[in-house]
Amino acid sequence: FEGDFGAKSFDVDLWIPEHSEAAQTHASIDEYFGPGKLIPYMVLFDGRRLRQQVDSKQGFEVMKTAVNALDEWCGPDANITAFTGIAVLNGTFVSPTEYHDAVKCSKDISCETERQRTLGILAKKYNSDTVMNTLIQVELSIDPYSRNGMDWLESARDVLSQLSQEQKLQGYEVSIGAGASIPYDIVENVYDEFPLVMIAMFLTVFVITGTFFDCLQQPIRSVLTTMLSLTSAYGLAKLKYGDDLGWLPPLLSFSVALGLAVSYDIFINLQILEHRKLMYNNASSIILGLYTSGKYICAGALITAIAFSGLLLTDELALRQFGFLMLEVVMIDAIVRIFLIPLLIGSPAIARVAWWPMTLPQETRDISDL
Repeated sequence: FEGDFGAKSFDVDLWIPEHSEAAQTHASIDEYFGPGKLIPYMVLFDGRRLRQQVDSKQGFEVMKTAVNALDEWCGPDANITAFTGIAVLNGTFVSPTEYHDAVKCSKDISCETERQRTLGILAKKYNSDTVMNTLIQVELSIDPYSRNGMDWLESARDVLSQLSQEQKLQGYEVSIGAGASIPYDIVENVYDEFPLVMIAMFLTVFVITGTFFDCLQQPIRSVLTTMLSLTSAYGLAKLKYGDDLGWLPPLLSFSVALGLAVSYDIFINLQILEHRKLMYNNASSIILGLYTSGKYICAGALITAIAFSGLLLTDELALRQFGFLMLEVVMIDAIVRIFLIPLLIGSPAIARVAWWPMTLPQETRDISDL
């Protein structure tokens, strides 16, 4: 599953209406200031476990170590535009003495330089009340929500984890937040759990349909053909949108698509089975089952497709992707039910066990008897 959607898009453009004022302003800020200006990351330095304030000499050493590591180790091109905090300003590191002088003069409004005044403002903005915590802002030259932005976040977390293991953080807890970290963690957690959800739902379909039809072959057909419909639809969506395919549309569409696909499967199999119980032979049961249910399945698929196709006219890319996925699933599944189910039941190799272990009456009637 991760192979199909490994490059999940987190882009905020998925959710902003394309022609809205917000989208135009967002594009202008990207163009004039860079995409990282809108959504900077924050590196949190926490000294509570040590009961040590972050503006100590040790705290400044840790901040310098972390900043240097993030600047140098996150790939050959770290894509970092600027670090801003009490320990680093305008591309240069701040010494503890310079910082404390700036804090002192800012209290009595006696700072002589702009740099001192700026450090005083940063101390109020980024330090906690107890000065046990502080933040350093990280601006990237790339969009934090892009695939490269996600790669940077992964690399940065790996770097900080390695520094911690090597005891280079001297007991301080250092982590990265803000930026795209929250949606990234949400999506990664959801996609880690989603395969288990898929397995559970398919097992539920297997058990319920097997119990309802009192046979083993039908639920196997149901699960396999439903998987064929869903994977075909998601594959086409991946071909159409590529890495721009959002992370949410596949998740939203899965449950709805599964319910529709299984419903169509039950309708057609039930009609075929009912005619087989009326002693029609296998071929006649399939023909009569298709005749009585096929037109309703096609009509239902067409109505559902028309209903979801309205989403293709919206300005939100995520909604268009969801509508496209549902349109695909409904139409593909209708074709699979009409053509593949009769093939599976009518195949000479499968016909004898198509409803096993159910006991069916002998085949004494033919379609010509109608």
